[in-house]
Amino acid sequence: MTAVEQPATIPITALDVGRIVVRPMYVSFDIPEMNRHGKAFAGFWLKTMFISPVSTDFQVRALCTMYMRLVDAALLEYAMGREALLQFWNTHSGIALGAMHQSVSHFEHCLSDTHRAIQVFSRLRRHRQAGNLGRLLNDPRPDFSKAKFSNKLRNIRNEIHHIEEVLMDGRLGDGNPLMLKADGHETPHPTEPNQTNKLIDRLQVGSRELLFTELASALNEMACLCEKVADTVPNSGPASSA
Repeated sequence: MTAVEQPATIPITALDVGRIVVRPMYVSFDIPEMNRHGKAFAGFWLKTMFISPVSTDFQVRALCTMYMRLVDAALLEYAMGREALLQFWNTHSGIALGAMHQSVSHFEHCLSDTHRAIQVFSRLRRHRQAGNLGRLLNDPRPDFSKAKFSNKLRNIRNEIHHIEEVLMDGRLGDGNPLMLKADGHETPHPTEPNQTNKLIDRLQVGSRELLFTELASALNEMACLCEKVADTVPNSGPASSA
């Protein structure tokens, strides 16, 4: 967990009602830092381009390629969103609204890419021509593809898209959320009067929310499967005959 080292008056923006409220608080973060698994992705692209395809079936190859690409993108968006969010909260010389907006955009893309990757994975693991790869992806079935996480992710992703729809047709009212935000519970400080502790640990839009730990755990599991997929591709081509 990353924490703000000293008590500080940190700006809190309430953009949905067009005002800025400033009050003292201690802010801490539970936003796990992610391993980008770069070696697995680079190895997959190189081996499938120059040595051997991941499958002889076109649909399986296409699904693998899309899954790898979407997970790689989701990891990158998560990392950039996390960096921008910490920049926003740790800037004390002003209000880094640009960093906050960038963080929102990165996390929106992360959620969308993760949702799409799960859909692709679900199709890939059931494909009749997946062969040994299909067995690898199903033994055991990963948690990220189960309803407990995938439904939660789909609901928050759909809520983000719903905001744009109701805004465009004029149904979005004052007080409704305008965008995804990183948030968390705020509690009174145990010893300092008029001081509070706030933990930023989730993404939220309206009544939908997803903990950063849940998202990071799913992304890590998805990336580890990418490593397994990459390992199924041979490191060298067939030996040439004399």
